[in-house]
Amino acid sequence: MVTQELINYINLQLQQGSSSSNIKQALLNSGWQQLDIDQAFLQIQDANSAPSPSITDSVLISTEVKKPSIGKTILVFLFFILIYPIGLVLMIIWMKWQTWVKIIVPIVMLFIAFAAWGVISAVLLVAINPAQQMYKAHLADCTNQCKMNSSKSSCVATCMKPFTPSPSLQP
Repeated sequence: MVTQELINYINLQLQQGSSSSNIKQALLNSGWQQLDIDQAFLQIQDANSAPSPSITDSVLISTEVKKPSIGKTILVFLFFILIYPIGLVLMIIWMKWQTWVKIIVPIVMLFIAFAAWGVISAVLLVAINPAQQMYKAHLADCTNQCKMNSSKSSCVATCMKPFTPSPSLQP
């Protein structure tokens, strides 16, 4: 006769990785009948082939629903790039990330922003070149002042003396 004890024992042994033949041999050695053992294995196979919905299935489904959508993730990163404070607030509220991720992401984004700001500032300073612009403005002012002077070049040279630029700034 197939008992719940027999079914439980077989299930336990299968979960522990024992082969069916080893389980059958151990049960035969313990005094169980071959017919009872075969019927128990059939019941276990039937139960495994048609699983009924269980509590764990519904738990898995509910955790899948809670995943944030890819759209929200993209939106958060766009706000991070365009408007940092709003992106920071949205990340904390919407994203179901671990706390360490919520700390690391803003730090990395700030580092990238400061690096980009430094590169842009350097490029602008090279393009604008304030020292050369000041030299050109001073030269234009001296040229304007010396228009009526008969020795224009000596007047401009005298006017430019107080302004001593580096050799690379002279035209």
